[in-house]
Order: sequence, then C-alpha cells, then structure tokens
Amino acid sequence: MFCCALREQHELQQQQQQVLLQRHGLPVEALKNHRTAPTTTTTTNSSSSSSSSSASLLRFDWRWFCHHYRLLAFFLCLRWRQQYLLRSLRGPPPPPPSPLLLLQQLLLRAAKEADGWRSCLRRICEGDAAAALPLALGVLGWRDLGGRCRSAHRL
Repeated sequence: MFCCALREQHELQQQQQQVLLQRHGLPVEALKNHRTAPTTTTTTNSSSSSSSSSASLLRFDWRWFCHHYRLLAFFLCLRWRQQYLLRSLRGPPPPPPSPLLLLQQLLLRAAKEADGWRSCLRRICEGDAAAALPLALGVLGWRDLGGRCRSAHRL
C-alpha cells in the first residue's frame, strides 16, 4: 500500500524533472543515461541494485507506518495546542491539523528514508557515527516512579 505511494511519488518527480528539462531545452535521454549508467554496466550490478531497492522498501511495513504516523500526529497536535494557547487570548482558535498534511509529511519521511537518510541516533547505534556526537533529543513524556525522583532532588 505505502510502497505503491512511494513508487507513484518517484514517478511523478521523474515526470516533473523531464518537463523542466524540456522547458530548458536539455535532452531528457542524457539525464536517463547518466542516472542508469552506473547501475546497469553489468548484469550483476543491475540485479543487485533492484534487490537492494526492493529490500529498502520492505522496511516500510505496517509497524513503520503506525510508529511514524503516531509521531507526526503527536507533533502536529502539540504544535496546534501551542498555537491554540497563543491565539485563544486574542481571537478565534487556529484550524486543527489537516489529515492530508499528516499523510503528506508521512510520505515525505518515507521518501527520505528510502533515499538512504538515517537519523543521528540510528547512525550511532549502527556504528557509522561516533558515540560522542552531540544530539538534541525531544522528551515526549515522563513518569514519577512513586516519589523516587523527588527524594533524589532533596539531596
């Protein structure tokens, strides 16, 4: 389901690039040959590139969709709540987050990850980045474990 949307978005981007190239008078075939030349030089490279692209799309399963949908919905609602608190004193409340905007952001996030983008935390865990890399983490929530945290602050 989601892989089809990624494929459609990729095809749409290619069509838009072709239209732009035609407007500027550049040959479209040169762009196609330039992109596909490194992957189709031999039959083993083309088969490995197709298998790696299909393997990268296997990552976008239902769990990935639910997790990222929840994160994006949380941050959109948090932003809406902040705007509501600011505007409620001055005038009408802002419109609620759009479901279409949420799905567009989800599709953009999937496209970025399909192109090979990884978060800093993932790169550190996979060993591709140093553990001393500074990170800015967002705290989504916290729990008080029966007053243990309060007693630690008194010391």
